Formats: sequence, C-alpha cells, structure tokens
Amino acid sequence: MSADQKVAVITGASQGIGAALVRAYRDRNYRVVGLARSMQPSTDDNIHAVSGDIADRRTAMAVQRYQMISSRRLSMPARAAR
Repeated sequence: MSADQKVAVITGASQGIGAALVRAYRDRNYRVVGLARSMQPSTDDNIHAVSGDIADRRTAMAVQRYQMISSRRLSMPARAAR
C-alpha cells in the first residue's frame, strides 16, 4: 500500500449498491471505509468496516479517528444508504 492510496468512505456498505461500490473502489485500488448499521468485519486489510449509523456522532467520530490514525485523506465520499 502506498502513502498516496486514495480513500473512499461508503455508507450503506453492507449490501446492495453500497456493497457494489465497495467492490468497485477496491478494484480501483482505493482503501475503503465501509459504514452500515449491519457492517461485518472484512478480511481485506484495505477495507475498514465501521458498524453504526452515520447520523450517530460516535460512528462519525470512529471514521474520523480512523482517518487520523491512518494518516489518510478522504478522497471520495459515496452515499449509498437511504
């Protein structure tokens, strides 16, 4: 993984369009932060799974902490959740 690898944050990432977006961004070598209320951990080291509702402040803070810890800048937010 290079230091300039782009990061996409995708809501609704556990199923449907959101899950398809996760796969599409990974196919393009993005690191992905996947959020969903029913998000399960991933075996892919380039997918950071966050279980929770993005409207909940704690969930948003978890994404922000990941970004700070990993020293990554957000490249592409994608909203697939309703």
